[in-house]
Amino acid sequence: MVTFKIELDATKLKGDLKQLRERTPRINRRILSLICEATIASSNKDYLRGGKSELHWRTGNLARSESYTVSDFAAEIVAGAKYAAIHESGGTIVPRTKEWLMFEVNGHFVKTKKVVMPKRPFLGPALEDVFSSGQANKIADSTLQEEIDKITGGSR
Repeated sequence: MVTFKIELDATKLKGDLKQLRERTPRINRRILSLICEATIASSNKDYLRGGKSELHWRTGNLARSESYTVSDFAAEIVAGAKYAAIHESGGTIVPRTKEWLMFEVNGHFVKTKKVVMPKRPFLGPALEDVFSSGQANKIADSTLQEEIDKITGGSR
């Protein structure tokens, strides 16, 4: 009879997994930050510049108002321009302090009781694109692999 015995020394693996567990909040923040950055880039390139949206870049204020915050397990992307929500969700604008709304369109002044704004979303669809294209998964996979390589010295 011939017998071969194979034993695993899990000491290093246990240590590597402990390090990975300790780094998890930082890894999560990095992944979430990269996904937020990709979403804002998609919003600017594909939606605010008119490619996939009816919005047309004029001043760049809407794009400049986009920002994000991350915590260990969540992220929030915000477009802070005062008109961001009406573009994203649509709605009706009515005067708050006057009887009429007055504004300029193509060099002519318009006076009206209300304006119905259609939905022209730019942030929600950009976020959807980042996930549906697989970009978010690639970001998570590559970021996690980088961290594993740092811990293990790149050995696979």
